[in-house]
Amino acid sequence: MSITAAVTSAALLATLSAPLPATGPVEPDAASAGCTTTHCLEIERTGTDYTTWAWFTQDIALGYFRLTGPNLNVTTPVKRWRAGEETQHYTRPGRGQVCAEPWTYHSGRWHSHGMSCVRL
Repeated sequence: MSITAAVTSAALLATLSAPLPATGPVEPDAASAGCTTTHCLEIERTGTDYTTWAWFTQDIALGYFRLTGPNLNVTTPVKRWRAGEETQHYTRPGRGQVCAEPWTYHSGRWHSHGMSCVRL
């Protein structure tokens, strides 16, 4: 083994065996996200309020989101969505579970892509 390969191997081993930083409870004013293969749901908590929004992970020809949670029950506009394009950001008071259910239209009908939820 050459000296370069030995040094590279030693550096890689040291990096992989280094302890991970300690993790603790989520801060009260923190962000949480939940993603599936088709969409993501994000929540930011601030005091007694939260702000939430969602986006598709791929381009969608025609679709919308149903967002539900404490003091939240909205349907986004039906439209073409670009991958990563966020819905409106909704700020509401409360704690509990926030969910996003994306819907897309293809093959002559609407299809749900399941509901993803994040607990506040």
